[in-house]
Amino acid sequence: MEEKDFGKGIDQPLLSSIDNTYVPEVSHERKPKVGQEFLSLDAVNDLYNRYAKEVGFNVRINSSKKNKETNVVVRMEYVCFKEKLVKKRDVGG
Repeated sequence: MEEKDFGKGIDQPLLSSIDNTYVPEVSHERKPKVGQEFLSLDAVNDLYNRYAKEVGFNVRINSSKKNKETNVVVRMEYVCFKEKLVKKRDVGG
């Protein structure tokens, strides 16, 4: 995918010339990685919140899962805070 710098400096994000996708410029060490493991939930929150702030948005936890036997969080899903929330419909009419 070809990327073009539409900004004036290196601190400006890149936009893909194919679909105008926002590609933030963040050092590799500060980007979250698939399969990344953490020693604590605080470390997870710190990484995602620092990354989001640096690239210009906020995050929220969309869902999480706890082990039923130990009550320990085993999965968390972070999304952009503007990610669409699904409202429960009133089924009773």
